[in-house]
Amino acid sequence: MVHHEDFFAKKFNSIKGDTLLMLNPPYGIRLAKHADAVNLYEKIAKKINDISLLSDNHLLGFILCPSEETWSVFCKFLPHAKSVTYHFTQGGLDIRVCQFYV
Repeated sequence: MVHHEDFFAKKFNSIKGDTLLMLNPPYGIRLAKHADAVNLYEKIAKKINDISLLSDNHLLGFILCPSEETWSVFCKFLPHAKSVTYHFTQGGLDIRVCQFYV
């Protein structure tokens, strides 16, 4: 089942089975002022932690991180996850795709 919704507004009551989260934060926010982007990635990680507490199985996901700082804060606030990061450049911009498993 696929859902396209506001990640922060979505209410998760309980999750049955393994879940895949594909997260692509809005481009304008990802590249916003440094503090705004870092705060966004902290908020996303905390929401994933909350979701993982409702699941009896695992969460697997991917998220685009535009900088070392956003990637670092995302990983810091998702301490129980295993992760692998892939580095790319697109149009001269550095980007990280973080694959996580909680």
